[in-house]
Amino acid sequence: MAAKLQRVMNTAPGADRVEYKDIKRLDPHGKLLEVVFNAVWRLGIPAAWKTARTIFIYKKGDKANLVNFRPISLQSSLYKLFLVVFAARLVKTAMGLEWISSEQKGFLPGINGIQEHTEVLTAAIVRAKKNKEDLSICFLDLANAFGSLPQAVLCVLFDSLPVPDALKRILKDIYKGNRTEFVVNGETISIDLTAGIRQGDGLSSIVFILAREPLVRALKKLLTVGFELFGIALKVTAFVDDLAVISGNRLILQAALVGLVAVARILGLEFNAGKCATLTHTRGKVQPSQALTINGAEIREVGDEEAEQYLGTPIVSKFTFTVPTDLPAKLALVASSLLSPWQKLEVFRAHLMPSLSHHLASGRVEKASLEDLD
Repeated sequence: MAAKLQRVMNTAPGADRVEYKDIKRLDPHGKLLEVVFNAVWRLGIPAAWKTARTIFIYKKGDKANLVNFRPISLQSSLYKLFLVVFAARLVKTAMGLEWISSEQKGFLPGINGIQEHTEVLTAAIVRAKKNKEDLSICFLDLANAFGSLPQAVLCVLFDSLPVPDALKRILKDIYKGNRTEFVVNGETISIDLTAGIRQGDGLSSIVFILAREPLVRALKKLLTVGFELFGIALKVTAFVDDLAVISGNRLILQAALVGLVAVARILGLEFNAGKCATLTHTRGKVQPSQALTINGAEIREVGDEEAEQYLGTPIVSKFTFTVPTDLPAKLALVASSLLSPWQKLEVFRAHLMPSLSHHLASGRVEKASLEDLD
């Protein structure tokens, strides 16, 4: 047992590390994991776990600009198991004690947040058009959201949680003294992290949601006028770092954005005006007026024939359905990859099929289009 414990505790990304399959083989009944996790709880996070290997995954836009890539941290499999267990209990407690606003739907168990948010925004647009109402939806983008949270803010957050001191100590230890090895153009650059949280583990999302909760609560207070829908005043939708702000009064929305920027700066966060957008209906029609601003910069207006991607779904004034054209190319990439057969099937099952299902569930098609198929 001692030899096995020493082997898994000293594993780190980039070395001959123990993978999940090795853990299952060494410890089929979880006894070793129990010993390891209890030791971590008493002694703190092992030094080997504090180093991650970070790779960049392309999102969209200019490939020459690293801003358009998502940094993903590769960590010890054992560490990720520890964080998943830790996160599951933290999420359960946070939801049970209502530390998270009901408007936040990101990565919470039992909640289909993407579908819910996009359907609500679509319903608001439909109502505004039908009843000739005023409606402004502002899509906000946080610059380097996960990577910019100061450690001081995280410490204040952990201290504020009504949890045992031992739990606070572990949370602080997880985000203290970390180091990452960035892989860029085949070269490795080691950096000591003084801010931000990693993307790619099971804990970062819930920690970021809790740290950013003041933004959601501030918006609900600052927006004295929302948009009446289904008997409630719709004001904000949130999915981790994706925010949409909704109001029937453009001037009040602008004032709320000014207050929101002030709250964000306290948290060490900044909004990227160049990636924000506004969809405005005046008396039911898309009629952009004086541009909204954030951080003193104008926010792009979405035109009548344009769409704004929110949570992977195009939010538009004119609802149309388009068949996704990138699925065959993605299937070809998976087929030609060096993944083993079972891994290819897993990519198809866990990523490509849910993406297609989401598109089909969120899309809309006019009855006339269906009749043309007869």
